[in-house]
Amino acid sequence: FSSTTTSYTSSVVNSVDKVTVTPTVNQVNATVEVKIGSGSFATVASGSASSELPLVVGANTISVKVTAHDASTTNTYTITLTRLSNVATLSSASVKGQTSILGTPNGTLGLETPGAITLTTAQATGNAATTFTTTDSGATVTKIAKFATGTTENSTNFDAATSVSNGATGTVLTGDFFVVKVTAADGTVNYSRFNVTVNSDVASLSGALIKGQSATLGTAGASLGSLSAGSITLTTAQATGNAATTFTKTDSGSTITKIAKLASGTAESSTNFNAAAAFTNSSADTVLNGDYFIVQVTAADATVRFYRITVTVNSNVATLSGATIKGLTGTLGTAGSALGSLTAGSVILSVSQANGTELTTFTKSDAGATITKIAKLASATAESQANFNAATAFTNGSA
Repeated sequence: FSSTTTSYTSSVVNSVDKVTVTPTVNQVNATVEVKIGSGSFATVASGSASSELPLVVGANTISVKVTAHDASTTNTYTITLTRLSNVATLSSASVKGQTSILGTPNGTLGLETPGAITLTTAQATGNAATTFTTTDSGATVTKIAKFATGTTENSTNFDAATSVSNGATGTVLTGDFFVVKVTAADGTVNYSRFNVTVNSDVASLSGALIKGQSATLGTAGASLGSLSAGSITLTTAQATGNAATTFTKTDSGSTITKIAKLASGTAESSTNFNAAAAFTNSSADTVLNGDYFIVQVTAADATVRFYRITVTVNSNVATLSGATIKGLTGTLGTAGSALGSLTAGSVILSVSQANGTELTTFTKSDAGATITKIAKLASATAESQANFNAATAFTNGSA
């Protein structure tokens, strides 16, 4: 202190909430008064402590006025005493640009109540910053550490961790967590923890069974209208049987939001998909040739993808529509599934017709069917599988 210096500054820790001032005058007949802030001056005996002066957090102005014996000459000394804040908390946390719940800080590392943030994959991998803001302008974010899932939160790991810059834009992964150390103006320390959940953007199918048969999946798309379709080819028996049609998602957090079965000729469009009745996953409904399924899969982060799977049902029609024997139309009889007791068709020819050059032709009913073998057997040859198999194949359309 110097009697010629009238302005002083100092600070105290937050726990100091009041002080006294002991002024000493140079002249025995001078008087001294003390006040704080906008309060009134109170006389203090030279060399004695003033009454307790309450301190607010922040700057406190203490005035000491000395009046000379002539009662008109005065000199005022000013002490600016700052009571430092002990607020070591965060007012906000933005993880990858998204506002996080703050949780509850604690002075002991590991005893915090964590805050939390849930991000989409796009948010977690984007360019938005992660920023922590102190409640008190005099506080400091002393260190930020980002840990991977499974890391124990303790002083050893925190001290060893690389500091993350406040405002950094680095990618975060699901299960990561941030620990933020905040130091108040008076040196008080608190820790805050923030747990990160990143919802998956996987909106895909791992498998599709159409009427119990494994289908190809094609390529998923973000919109309808030009999907690269998967496919399945079924027999008629499979298409009409009791086996289920089941679509399986890849990611457990995703949802098969809707399945629609559309008929052949129906345009692949959002309008038709939205208007279609929802098909129940694992339903055993019959499918028809040309039907197609649209499957909407929604990821945990709300990413949406569509699949199209087109159905081909091979016909079970294995019949003849006509038979011309040496140019004459024969009756067809009744087809059977086994040899030995077929109901025969017939044709009556003259000798000249039988020996002529007209063709013998069998015509199938269904375009997808195949005349697999024709055998011409002599009179009295038993109609049997063995004889049919052993016979030389007759060329369709031969003379």
